Amino acid sequence: MISRGRPSYIEFKPGVKVKTAHGLPHIWLMIETALAAAPPVEADTVVVTEAWREPRHPDDAHSWCSAFDLRIRNIITSEGTLDAREAKAWVWVNRMRAELDDPRYQFDVHGVGGNAHIHMEFDPR
Repeated sequence: MISRGRPSYIEFKPGVKVKTAHGLPHIWLMIETALAAAPPVEADTVVVTEAWREPRHPDDAHSWCSAFDLRIRNIITSEGTLDAREAKAWVWVNRMRAELDDPRYQFDVHGVGGNAHIHMEFDPR
């Protein structure tokens, strides 16, 4: 596992719904990997902005308790711009992909502007 000594904490944004299935080892591994692979972030904390939710479409991994979204607007950059944060988010995504090296684990940066975030999911299909 990648170990860089930061960040130290995971925080769930108020209102994020976590079910017991999120604690299954193959699901929680995404959280552990995100924490280990993360760039420096404000307050030394990776923030989960979404876990379980009502399905938005038939393949919504959030509704299967197999996905998390991570905040990127708290990534620390010298430029302090959204573009710089998105660039570091892609580096973060690629570190997680390399660490897990398993096509069932999928990572992406998506969203527009201040809504941009990392989506990570486990899809066994």
